[in-house]
Amino acid sequence: MVVVSLVDFASQFAIAAGMLHENQSPLIERHCVKKSGDDAQVVDCNSLFRHVKVGVTNAQNKIFFEKPFDFRGGFDGGAMIELAKNEYEAAQLVLFSERSEIVTISVNDLRLSDSDTAIVSADNLDINVVAHVNLVEAKVPKESRPGWYPDPLLNNQPVELRPKRPQAFLITVYAPPATVSGEYWSEIIVATSAGHELRIPLRVEVWDFELPKVSRFKTTVLADWTTPDDMWPKAMGYPKPTDEVRKQHMLRLADLGFHNRLPPTAYLANGLMSWNWKGEGDTRLGYPTHDKGKFNAGRTLELIRYMLDKGANHFFVGLTSDIYEIEKLTAFREAALRRYLKDYREFLQAHDLLGMAYIYGVDEPWGDAVERARRTYTFVRDNGGQGIRFLQNTNQDNGRIIGELLGFFDALDINLGWYEKIELHDYRKSHPKAMAEVWWNVNFWPDSHPNLFLEYPLTDARIIGPMSYKFDIQGFEYWDVLAKTGIDNYYPLPPDELYVDWQVDKNSLDGTLVYPGENYEIYSSLRYESLRDGFEDLEYLYLLESLDPDHPLLDVPIVTSIDDFATDPEVILAFRREVAKAIIKNQSSKALTTEDTEITEKRLLNFQKLN
Repeated sequence: MVVVSLVDFASQFAIAAGMLHENQSPLIERHCVKKSGDDAQVVDCNSLFRHVKVGVTNAQNKIFFEKPFDFRGGFDGGAMIELAKNEYEAAQLVLFSERSEIVTISVNDLRLSDSDTAIVSADNLDINVVAHVNLVEAKVPKESRPGWYPDPLLNNQPVELRPKRPQAFLITVYAPPATVSGEYWSEIIVATSAGHELRIPLRVEVWDFELPKVSRFKTTVLADWTTPDDMWPKAMGYPKPTDEVRKQHMLRLADLGFHNRLPPTAYLANGLMSWNWKGEGDTRLGYPTHDKGKFNAGRTLELIRYMLDKGANHFFVGLTSDIYEIEKLTAFREAALRRYLKDYREFLQAHDLLGMAYIYGVDEPWGDAVERARRTYTFVRDNGGQGIRFLQNTNQDNGRIIGELLGFFDALDINLGWYEKIELHDYRKSHPKAMAEVWWNVNFWPDSHPNLFLEYPLTDARIIGPMSYKFDIQGFEYWDVLAKTGIDNYYPLPPDELYVDWQVDKNSLDGTLVYPGENYEIYSSLRYESLRDGFEDLEYLYLLESLDPDHPLLDVPIVTSIDDFATDPEVILAFRREVAKAIIKNQSSKALTTEDTEITEKRLLNFQKLN
């Protein structure tokens, strides 16, 4: 990452400003090229680019286009990115212009120092234009303000700089597993419409270890099969998609989800259509697992195969909802769920996939619904659900709820913000077996940190990974990718929409991590990518634990408690760097924990059987 200032980390680590130049060749520095026809010459940047200042900073520095800009980077030297093999990591390039100017950003192949052949192809470098979205009402007025917040990540394209209005570009590097470790160099090229270029050095350090394809940490986002319809609504002139078209949209959404380590595994192979809303409800068998009530083993197998190939360590067969909420429908809904479980269980057993399957119970039960949640668990267990892990969610903020649900789940999903109030630590000490698997989530309530609200710092998203390790959490669940809750002016984005006027209210994009494009693009967000960065940081800790389980860094000193953690991106990056050093120092032939190895071997065995 870009090193722009002195950073103190736990009074132990210091990073010198200008570290980028520590081992840098004097020939690799910022320079400008003036072009005239086919001729090009290196010229003084002060004459050619004096109206444009170009800064570099880390990926979690939110850059506002109105004062205060909150830019915390530097204007000299170049950008530095450090990463492991099979990891994504990013930096930001920020342009400040005194006049209107159309610019295009590009990056050449990365080349290993002292090597003529080792490269990281430019195909593994992504450049995204950072757009802004309009927040009209702050979630927490005492700590944030309405205005335009950076978040949507558009495809790379020529951009017209506006006078005195900074424009950020996110530059993301991916190091494939086969990458040779070492120091790589390239240039970030800022080209004007006249063809003149400012070239900024990019140094990428690829560390000599690899993040596993299959994590032991589980993540899912509850994006269901109606999501494509919500992205491109019929009411806005888009045609209603066929099942096959909807599947292609879902797979593209899943591609982005796996890229960001939060995929829609809760619904991708889930055909249980079960819901309750305002006194009505239903439970039926539908797409993608069933066609007119008949189980479609081929399509189900295709979708599970896709997830396994992407590195999934689990998948959900269904979300039950509260089948007992409407008493007159109970018998019908029990029959539907029983048949669904029978169909799916036979399929899972035939393909030796039972151990990877989950089912999600009653969502956030309160009052009488708690007893119905227990009843649902018992029904699933006794009617074909044996061996399918039952995940029970709760969003209650008191210590009674775990005791009321104890014994009626295989895994518990809690709200991160209520970790202390529900006395989870005490329950795990007194009931270690029953509480062996705990997931957590964040949502609209409470509004504490960390969370994924639009106006919250991006370090909130990144810290969730290391925090999950600190508190021995096994999974993370998020409730949607495009909730549209509190979006008063939704529309799919034109490809060059730098200012997204969705008019977001105090829901602050809770449940929304992507931005659909008007031409069926699916754009990621700074929050989604920062969440991925944190989950990759979590993998560093798992790797270090497998090599040295007593290492002091595994205490995760950047996290003191649920609501006390590092908020400076450079502090988090400094910690990550020290963990990387410890991994390299302790590295041995054993790259994975026994549990990681078992998961990987199990997945590979299953995948071989599927093929």
